[in-house]
Amino acid sequence: MPFSLRNTMLDHAPFLNAIRANPADDAPRLIYADELTAIEEYDRAEFIRVQCEFAKLNNTDRTCPDLDDYGRSEPRWKEGICKCKGCMLRRREDKLLHLDVPYPGGDGTKWSQWESWLGVDRVQSPTGWKWFSRGFVHTVTAPLATLIGGQCERCEGGFVHGKHPMSPSHKCDNCDFGRTAGILPQIVRSECAVVEGVRASDKKPAEYVHDYTWFIEREPHDPNVGRNAESRMVLPRAIFNLLTGGKIVSYGPNDTGGHRLYVTEQLAIDDLSAALLIYTSRE
Repeated sequence: MPFSLRNTMLDHAPFLNAIRANPADDAPRLIYADELTAIEEYDRAEFIRVQCEFAKLNNTDRTCPDLDDYGRSEPRWKEGICKCKGCMLRRREDKLLHLDVPYPGGDGTKWSQWESWLGVDRVQSPTGWKWFSRGFVHTVTAPLATLIGGQCERCEGGFVHGKHPMSPSHKCDNCDFGRTAGILPQIVRSECAVVEGVRASDKKPAEYVHDYTWFIEREPHDPNVGRNAESRMVLPRAIFNLLTGGKIVSYGPNDTGGHRLYVTEQLAIDDLSAALLIYTSRE
């Protein structure tokens, strides 16, 4: 079961608050690791220590060519040949993340340890293990529907090949009848996350026009929102209304939604991140 439900012997909140208050300091993380060791959460505690140790490696320790994953389907550090400190830490980190543990429900199936820590399985987020840094998840990156729930991006709401999502022939291991539940609330509430940012990987503000970039708000049933390039800038009303940056513009009574304009793309992305965290806190 999720790490947050496995052990109620420890009040995690004070330790997580200290980590959030001092994000650049490893000391609160290592103190928390000691407390986890005391309640026999050995793997989770070791994982925090291993990632903190790897983050502290100096430039000399990071020069090993086996640590370079670029362009390789299987990193060389996994081969176990190199005995440098960096490669040994990466191998231990990888083993702790992907160790098989019992899936909740007692049916004998397994899932990876990182999935049990977050309560999110790899079907919902195949690369969720990459979110961890210095022992915790700080930034979550996934398609919007995966983050907050909505039309499944894998089967496009169940209408792939013309099959209705309620049809018995509809098969998708990523959703229930074309809709996803949303993983962000579970992750934010996990004791393995101190989430500071959220990135919707399928959303991006519009290209610059007259020195502005923007997001658009549309009703979910708007026929103008389809599988096209412009859909990346379209946000559901519940999220759009939580944006606080930029300026809101409507182009007349026939405009089916507002436009929120920003002077830089980064300001738009940061505003969407903040809106997603606010939305999650209200769920």
